Amino acid sequence: MKFTKSVLAISIAVAVSGVAGAANKQKDDDSVHQWGRWAVLMPAAGDEAAPLAGADLGGRDLRPEDAQDYDRRVKVSEAPPVEPPAPPVEPPAPPIEPPPVVEGHCVAGAACGYATYEYSYNSSSYGGYGEGDGSYTEGHGARVPSNIDLDVQSTPVETVQVAAIDISPEGDGEVGITADFTVEPNTPDDHYPPVADRHTDGYVSDHGDGTLNWYTSNYDYSNTSPDGGEGYSSTWSNINGGMVPGLTEDTTAGWWADGAEGYGYSYADYYNSYNEWFQSQGSYVAGTATNMAFLDNLNAGNVEANYVGFAMDNGVPVDIHVDFGEGTWNGTWNGGRDGYVSIDTDENGVRHVEGQVGFRASGDLSGPNIVSNQVSADDASRVRGSVEGSFFGSEAQVLGGISDITKTVTADTVGEGGTTYRASRNVDVFVTVEESLADQVGDTFRGSE
Repeated sequence: MKFTKSVLAISIAVAVSGVAGAANKQKDDDSVHQWGRWAVLMPAAGDEAAPLAGADLGGRDLRPEDAQDYDRRVKVSEAPPVEPPAPPVEPPAPPIEPPPVVEGHCVAGAACGYATYEYSYNSSSYGGYGEGDGSYTEGHGARVPSNIDLDVQSTPVETVQVAAIDISPEGDGEVGITADFTVEPNTPDDHYPPVADRHTDGYVSDHGDGTLNWYTSNYDYSNTSPDGGEGYSSTWSNINGGMVPGLTEDTTAGWWADGAEGYGYSYADYYNSYNEWFQSQGSYVAGTATNMAFLDNLNAGNVEANYVGFAMDNGVPVDIHVDFGEGTWNGTWNGGRDGYVSIDTDENGVRHVEGQVGFRASGDLSGPNIVSNQVSADDASRVRGSVEGSFFGSEAQVLGGISDITKTVTADTVGEGGTTYRASRNVDVFVTVEESLADQVGDTFRGSE
């Protein structure tokens, strides 16, 4: 029995020892493909291991820590620097619009005026006793459109614009006044020399109804003839106007004239003598052109207005409708057709028509001005020319300017009892007021020639 126990103990010890050794060897040759030392007992479950394609194991196991790109250190990825956002691109500034081109004669808010200019003359000479009847000549130049610069001052009050002549009259209703003026044709012409820097003195008559008229003149006389011999010579200038200061501010309209006369004689050679006379003259309207701020308000409000008045030289009625919103106007002179007219030709060969000349005109507003783009007449086969004017007063109370048209009336177009004529010119100043003021203004602007 004792022997048997010993053998059994040795067998267990050997068995345990073999198992441990086998376990130590398993790492080298025990796998699914190979049983190791127990291969003699039973073949391995799997096929024979195939080498890894393209891999050289080099006798090493491919553990993660043995990989070439393995690194236990933490690597923090560095992002590329963040560029600040580009500032927003400002859109290009819109181009600066040039100011609108203003057509017409007047500048808004500035003094301005329109005038006509015509002239006439005569001369005579006498050769003495027994030398015949002598000679006589005369001539005239028809009206042409002109510019007038006018400065009116009440005295002894400081220099003011015409609008300021609203001081209380003294004594018999007259106030001292001076007027300086220059008239120059729009187109230079030797037959129409400028009438420059004329100074005149006079008075103002206040009619007590808000209207007034002023009159000024200058007269120089000499006891010698124009050539320095026996006789006399004289020169004169005068200008007058009507105003309604409380309604139309500094706007004034009227007449101007400038002339000279001379007479000479000699007792030698049977008492010969000569006489000569010359005068230029015309009508005008002047004042301060309406400011653009007020006109822009009329435009924004789509205001329409009617202006009524007359032509200064011909005296015909003038009616003008203005659409400030649309920037257009249209008007009639003498209802669009002639009344009684006469035809003449001046010494320069210009045929002109005078009297109740009628026509129509229309056009656009430009700044403080009106400018025509069409003229016509109900009784004419052809009309050409232009109408130009301006608004005067701080609230466009007055619309005045000048017309310069050439008209042809034939038998086919003339009305009953009318006059036919061809290509005859008519130039005239016109003065109109906003129709709500017409009754108060009346004929004040007609003045007196």
